[in-house]
Amino acid sequence: MFWLLSFLIIFHSLAQEEYIHDGLVVTKDISQKIDLETILERIAEIDASSKLNRLIDNVLTQDKTSVQQRKSKVIIIDAGHGGKDPGTRGIMGTVEKELVLQYALLLSKVLRDAGYTTTLTRNGDNYLSLVRRRKFAQNYNGSLMISLHADSADTIDARGISVYTLSNEATDEVAKMLAETHDASDDIVFKSSVRDGLAKTALIDVAQRATVSRSEYFASVLMKNAEKSRIFVIPRPHRRAGFAVLKMPDVPSVLIELGFLSNPEEEILLRSPAYRNQIIQTVFKSVDEFFGVGVK
Repeated sequence: MFWLLSFLIIFHSLAQEEYIHDGLVVTKDISQKIDLETILERIAEIDASSKLNRLIDNVLTQDKTSVQQRKSKVIIIDAGHGGKDPGTRGIMGTVEKELVLQYALLLSKVLRDAGYTTTLTRNGDNYLSLVRRRKFAQNYNGSLMISLHADSADTIDARGISVYTLSNEATDEVAKMLAETHDASDDIVFKSSVRDGLAKTALIDVAQRATVSRSEYFASVLMKNAEKSRIFVIPRPHRRAGFAVLKMPDVPSVLIELGFLSNPEEEILLRSPAYRNQIIQTVFKSVDEFFGVGVK
């Protein structure tokens, strides 16, 4: 009787699940809430047009000038959350800290294969304070810092990638809420030989303005390329907020919200290798454009 009961429980559990693509599993309940056929068609379309191996092949056959241009650039890749801080959780159980680490590791590989120097703030499931992430980027003399997160919203319909740059005043209530959610204790570290307090404050302010300007340029390039690549983009995708991780006067930095895990269709997309590769390719192209690689 016991084995029969166990079999029925397992059978019932399996009956509630559907294998849909690349090992992804959704429950029957969720599959009834989403346009599964359309989302699978979208993944197949992406897969056919954008293979990661093709991207890497293109990168490795770039001319020597491009590789040389990349050599001196240090890209800091920051996978958000980690350890005791899991971040948000998708309706199908996707954990933000795990998802963004996958993206960070792949982005690092693609950039390294191209000739860039990359450093990850974390390459495992460990917790790092926001202050330590900033100091990490500064200690490694980062040329650019890219912090990766996945969003969540009160409405199931919210979807699309967005990018945040530093501002003392958030552009909207959502940006303000996100900044407050992500942030913790804060202090700004700025390497300078200037000892006078007022002079150093003024120097930090000037440096911060220049750095924010560079950060905003990268954000505009990224969103332009995202739209070209037909990646889902939220309305007004470039937003500004006081994220502590971005408060570095000497390292241009952006925070990318890859999409909304609160949207089950986008959760499937974000977990799919095809869509992940498409986003990574777009970020890679944007990094090249930001540094003027290939421009003669």
